[in-house]
Amino acid sequence: MAADSTMRDVFFEECEDLIAALSDGLGAMRDGQTDDETVNAVFRAVHSVKGAAGAFALDDLVGFAHAFETVLDAVRSHRLPLEDRILHVLQRAGDVLADLIDAARDGSPANQAQVDPVVDDLRSFLGDEPQPDENFIFDALTLSFDGPTDAALTHVITFRPSDAFYISGNDPFLVVQALQSLGQTRVSVDTSHAPTDITALDWRSGYFTWQIELDGPDNDISIREVFQFVDDLCDLTIRLKDAVSEQEPAVVENDDVQISDTFEQPSATALPDRNIKRPTSSLRVDPERVDRLINAVGELIINQSVISQRLMQANRNRPIGTACCVAGVSAKRRQ
Repeated sequence: MAADSTMRDVFFEECEDLIAALSDGLGAMRDGQTDDETVNAVFRAVHSVKGAAGAFALDDLVGFAHAFETVLDAVRSHRLPLEDRILHVLQRAGDVLADLIDAARDGSPANQAQVDPVVDDLRSFLGDEPQPDENFIFDALTLSFDGPTDAALTHVITFRPSDAFYISGNDPFLVVQALQSLGQTRVSVDTSHAPTDITALDWRSGYFTWQIELDGPDNDISIREVFQFVDDLCDLTIRLKDAVSEQEPAVVENDDVQISDTFEQPSATALPDRNIKRPTSSLRVDPERVDRLINAVGELIINQSVISQRLMQANRNRPIGTACCVAGVSAKRRQ
């Protein structure tokens, strides 16, 4: 079919790039560059050829690539020392793989007199070592995260409205109510800057400093959203409670605001940076498993493309009445 021909053409074009990468990698290994990155690149090139060849049932190419990649896998896992003889055989194997791709493109049979000796040499390096399982098995990993995970965070919000805060018609009680909607709060107010003579009070002056302890939010984003329209009208600090070292005022643990004359406004110089870094978490995964996963996904994508192309071609070749019937059944199933 035309779809198969198109996909085969794409496959052989990809093989040209893979063989070029394979030749470069083998040349680097021959020149002494035998680090893990280089060996892994060579392995992936051979493995990609094998996976894509399997989608087109190119059995000779698949069988040889499998023997080739098995030796490369033993080399990259350091089970097989990379000696001169092995490098020589790997170089020959790269040439044979390129010839097998050319034969598959032309539709001609493989030259077994050329292939078999190299396969025997490849297998001789493995001895009685068991062959790797061709089926990709995903083993569940146990994740371990550092740092506390179950303790709720408590933020301490301290803000002192400026004169402009009140002049523009804002109300600190509305701010406190908005914070109470985010979690459990404990509120106290420093009144030490207020005049003792009530006749001297000016409603436009920012005498009071508010401190709110808020339990619950994992970060300060939602807290800053409360202040987004008034943050330039007040002195605002937001920090985690475990970073506070000063003496805390007496507070009430209900939703009513209580004014406390014993509250001492914390010194700005004694406060740490509000951008406190929390303990970070990390996940360690074996690089070999990542390679196997990437290879498996690559093979799935190639096979999916081949199947999709064949289904599209089959639908184009199906009589109109049959195609409409199949489309109708598919639509019913989706419903």
